[in-house]
Amino acid sequence: NNFLFYADNNTVYRYNMLSGDNVTIYKAPSGYEITMIKFRSEDSHIYSGDLGLYMSIALYDGTNGAITEIKLNTAGDVDKNFVQLLYDKDDDGKKWGKIKDMQFARDYIYDRGDF
Repeated sequence: NNFLFYADNNTVYRYNMLSGDNVTIYKAPSGYEITMIKFRSEDSHIYSGDLGLYMSIALYDGTNGAITEIKLNTAGDVDKNFVQLLYDKDDDGKKWGKIKDMQFARDYIYDRGDF
């Protein structure tokens, strides 16, 4: 697929470079603008799976930042079965300011056992 994904104000679009079709794939919640989109990066690790199908979206409401994520299928359409969450504070309840950059970092869980 020859898609280009981009954001404008509160909307993420999928532009098909072959056909010229431009499709809305995400609308931010009321009051938020989209400040950044970034796909999770594929890696060669055994657990990488379909990481490149997840798009992280940074949002800003003029005071606080938030992050959400959508999952696409291999056709570039939004996976309707994916549960989309919105994160707007850290684990201690502290709100974020405007998000300047983001990077996906995988949580690996290891059971140390008895070495």
